[in-house]
Amino acid sequence: MHGDFVRSVARLIDLTPESTEAEKQQHAIESELMAALSDGGRQAGESLVRSLSEHGYELVRVRPCLWRVELPPPRVLELWFNPPKDPIIAALSYRKGTPWGTPSQKRVAERQEAFYARYEKLIPIDDSAVATLSTEDRLIFVIGEFEADINNGGFGQYLDNKGTERAQEALGYLEVIDARRTARWLSSALEAAEDSAALERLDRQFFNKPQDLASLVMRHLTKRSKR
Repeated sequence: MHGDFVRSVARLIDLTPESTEAEKQQHAIESELMAALSDGGRQAGESLVRSLSEHGYELVRVRPCLWRVELPPPRVLELWFNPPKDPIIAALSYRKGTPWGTPSQKRVAERQEAFYARYEKLIPIDDSAVATLSTEDRLIFVIGEFEADINNGGFGQYLDNKGTERAQEALGYLEVIDARRTARWLSSALEAAEDSAALERLDRQFFNKPQDLASLVMRHLTKRSKR
């Protein structure tokens, strides 16, 4: 598994950053990392990332779960995953630019950490108890479970697991936090019903152009608290 992961990264580095081919390879690597996290948790994810240094890549740990693979500038390659068990999130950035650490990037990281910390405290929870959550916690929970289910099995799995009523609630929250693109996909999924081909297309769109729902939720809550 480690060898396959290293070869996947090597193929990515041979491609032009932010090209269509590079984006496809980037998502393939993210899927490999998420599979490792799903099977073995944080330890398996860290082992997979560390295998890059064992094969000659210079690896720098920037944050507890964020690493940079040193490349000649202006190319930047960074890998990140979240330590909580659920939802499992892994991301890779291969681009031209500056390494992670700008004020804007740090603000985003802080929002993400705050969101997942609050979401983790809410799970597991019985459906009957969801109605008792505060307005803020319910927003975090509904968006968190939506993201977790989509990442795990796509829109079809989410709708099967949570049903139309919860999906409609999630749609309303997505509109509230201004996640318009994701809201359109969920709306289309609700209309597609059991059209597996349409749902698979929506899954690809979600994975190819994901929105940072965690940051959008926390930004919305921050603005709301200042009113």
